[in-house]
Amino acid sequence: MAKLRHIAMVVEKMEETARFYEKAFGMKRVRQHETAIGLSDGVVSLVIIHPSNVNMKGDDRRGLHHIGFLVDDM
Repeated sequence: MAKLRHIAMVVEKMEETARFYEKAFGMKRVRQHETAIGLSDGVVSLVIIHPSNVNMKGDDRRGLHHIGFLVDDM
């Protein structure tokens, strides 16, 4: 059975967003960079990406960026 394991989103207010997920869902910071914050609840990882991240250059979208599933068989 497929299981959700990763969510990434692009937001302007990275720190404010991270604090929300820490408080609301008890997530913990596992990585932090000037343009990304990684959180986890021990099962699912959430990466909050700032639009200035080098991987976002030229991409003006905000919100959900991608999700990742763990699958038994492709």
